[in-house]
Amino acid sequence: MVKPTYYLLGLAAVLIAMLGTIKCDDDDGNDDIEKCDENMEFSPCGRSCQRTCQNISNMGPTKSCTEECQPGCSCVFGYVLQNGKCIPEKNCPCTENAEYKECGGVCRFTCEDVANMGAPKICPMICTGGCACKDGYALQSGKCIPQKECPCKENAQYNDCGTCRRTCEDVANNVTEKPCTKDCKDGCFCNKGYVLNSTECVLEKECPCNNHAHYETCGTACPITCDNHLNPPKSCIEPCVLGCFCDKGYVKSGNTCVRPEQCPRTISS
Repeated sequence: MVKPTYYLLGLAAVLIAMLGTIKCDDDDGNDDIEKCDENMEFSPCGRSCQRTCQNISNMGPTKSCTEECQPGCSCVFGYVLQNGKCIPEKNCPCTENAEYKECGGVCRFTCEDVANMGAPKICPMICTGGCACKDGYALQSGKCIPQKECPCKENAQYNDCGTCRRTCEDVANNVTEKPCTKDCKDGCFCNKGYVLNSTECVLEKECPCNNHAHYETCGTACPITCDNHLNPPKSCIEPCVLGCFCDKGYVKSGNTCVRPEQCPRTISS
């Protein structure tokens, strides 16, 4: 029979031997955090879709990131990856006829904008630095070309010094001549006999008139209005004009056509 004292001593020796083979775990939860290079910082998705100089100089459509999120180092804000190093994004090279702009990465001026003849363009509120075409150039298929080389739409042509464009709104409101306070500007302009309707050039007769009005190629230059309908002009010596005119039974009130009884009453002095 083994004495209790010897049994306990033997058990203690076995435990000491086992403990000698166990390594201490010094894991503090930061094993996955890498030591990042200059101008870099650790991010849970640092290795996924990093922004590079190619993204800055590439002026084509923005591609969405489809890579799986992986922890790693990525460039700090304002820097992008170039040849394995993070450099200021403004130092990235741009393509020919392009230059870096603080908000050049969004809403670049394109040949489509030239062809749309000044139509409003919706741009995102987020400002992103990037390469954009220099003044006088527009983006076409990823390259900056002179604006005058951009194709205009049907019934339009490029003009180096165009002025205010005549629109369908002018036709509807019978505006034959409007003062133009803007300096001449190069771009696409409608051919003679055509007017701008949104982003297309159409014949004046194709313009939509306001309610209770119709288009005429030779209408009176002395229309009946709310101001003269009680004593309408009996004759008009002015040459006829083309444009929108009120339907029968309606008179002109500003830029609209109304029934005579709808005209605002004037207080006689």
